[in-house]
Amino acid sequence: MTLENPSRSLFWLTEPFLQLLAAFDIFFSNTQMCMMGGSRPKWTKLAASFSEISEMDVECDNSHSHLPWGKTLDDEGNEVFATSLEAQYPRKFCHALVQCVVRQLQRQGMQVLPDSLFDVRNERVFEMQTARISAQQQSRRSKLPPLISDVASVAVFFVQQPSDVPFSLQSKLDKPLNVFTESGMPAQVPKFARFLRRTATHSPFSVQGGLQNGDECFEVAFGMPWTPEQFISKAVERGHPANFCKLIPHDLEEVIEFHVQHSTSEVSEHRLSWCKRWLQRAAALDREEMQGATMRHPSTLKKRIKLTKEILESLQYEDIDALKILEEGSTLAGEIEGAKVFQQAYKPCLSTLEQLEENAEKRNLLVLSMTKSSASPDLDAAVLQETRDEVNKGWADGPWSLEQLEKGATVSRRFPLAQGEKVRMIDDYSVSGVNDSCTVNSKLDLHMIDTFVAVIKAYFEQMKGAMADSSLLAKTYDLKAAYRQIPVRKDHLKYAYFSIYNHERDTVEIYRSRTLPFGATHSVYLRLAKMLHFIACKGPKLLTTNFYDDFILASSPNLQDSAKNCLELVFMFTGWEYAIGMGRKPQPSPAYVQHWAFLLIFVTPRTVSWR
Repeated sequence: MTLENPSRSLFWLTEPFLQLLAAFDIFFSNTQMCMMGGSRPKWTKLAASFSEISEMDVECDNSHSHLPWGKTLDDEGNEVFATSLEAQYPRKFCHALVQCVVRQLQRQGMQVLPDSLFDVRNERVFEMQTARISAQQQSRRSKLPPLISDVASVAVFFVQQPSDVPFSLQSKLDKPLNVFTESGMPAQVPKFARFLRRTATHSPFSVQGGLQNGDECFEVAFGMPWTPEQFISKAVERGHPANFCKLIPHDLEEVIEFHVQHSTSEVSEHRLSWCKRWLQRAAALDREEMQGATMRHPSTLKKRIKLTKEILESLQYEDIDALKILEEGSTLAGEIEGAKVFQQAYKPCLSTLEQLEENAEKRNLLVLSMTKSSASPDLDAAVLQETRDEVNKGWADGPWSLEQLEKGATVSRRFPLAQGEKVRMIDDYSVSGVNDSCTVNSKLDLHMIDTFVAVIKAYFEQMKGAMADSSLLAKTYDLKAAYRQIPVRKDHLKYAYFSIYNHERDTVEIYRSRTLPFGATHSVYLRLAKMLHFIACKGPKLLTTNFYDDFILASSPNLQDSAKNCLELVFMFTGWEYAIGMGRKPQPSPAYVQHWAFLLIFVTPRTVSWR
């Protein structure tokens, strides 16, 4: 916990703060903001629940000029007091404070990102990023540490008082600095070293005419700079990231290992045995499945929930609770339940459910006023026809009048998005405020095209190493209206209304989704897609990746029928409908091909040399 105010502020003398000071151990630091990027020598005091906040202490070294106090002009030419211009924290101050807090969290056991990319090459938390690198694509810098650490090494020294290091935390020295080593020998920190830490301690040495053993002093740490020669040498030693970043999703890693260790006939026999087992269970549970389906939303009529649960239990899946989404329906607003199969990542809501409902009436009027023609007769017709089709299928109901909506109900806006020959309906749950009410507890990792490329690269390399045939064919599957196979929970239907422009009547109409919309933060379909992918990998050992509702299946030519039949049986066992081909009408099962096209991207593995 930290508090901040000007050092001479009366805040520090208020009764509430004095009570806090009496009840807890509070520690302080005083920082002169001109040393942290400010324009004036303003003194700022920090109060914290940990003693290491003293690392923020720094006093002006008078090596720079200051802007005057008093009245001045702001950026817009208005006359203001200079104190108001110093209210915003300088960036260097923010960076230093964050680093100070992070070090305290490290002392309490928190793990932080390693210093270099090489150090995270085998960390599961980065498997999606390293897969991208393996596919010869550069990952976003913010997602991974640099290829080479920012500093060559970390060196620790001692100084008598804080002013002996007239630099702010995390800043680089603009001149050499005199310090002492642990044995009391004079030393010099070179220019461009980064000031990392300052900690109060007691001197372990004595210096004639200076510090004596046991005297109070400060331990200081610096990141020592690379020389150009050292940096180039280290980069050459590490080599290209694609040569050491080879981590792929664990499930697929196991599939590749299985294919390397087993012959084609053994893989085929394993799959046949697995499918026979669950075909028999499917037949045995058929009556119970039909009885259970009558108690659920019509969109889940074909779902074999009991069979799916047994399969997941046999494979020891961590997130069997995902099936409750199909049984009870999905929420649309408020907190999104975390899932063990995804990385933990907290993103707080911007508004509460109470605030969402309190402002719903005004927002609804705004959304309705925004719902207009797309300026394309074809797109307007597509929106109306799609909505009517959803009503006929039981996926939606309406139209509703504004007066019929329950108190606190929200209306989102539906608009068309043309994707080639296909028109997708997007329900904008941001404009209604529904998405802002969501608290996220998990980070959803998707199998991007780079993931698939990294997987087949790993397959080629390992099969080649085992002196086995590494040729592959591939095909794609698209789950049919995947989001519409998931119902909205009854108590969240009030957040599922959406508006469309009816071009036939030249008016705005309100409908309500009874199944999961495409465009809501709470669209938890990916949690169920993760479950399907897990079954396909762990059960019949299929080499497949999943991106939203698209599954890419790869197989050796000798096992292509086996792989195709198994994946389609996985969909049948779980009750998920799939579409084959690019159109909306069912088409014959696609043939395996050597040149693969998916998500508008073409892959021709024969043109790539895997070495």
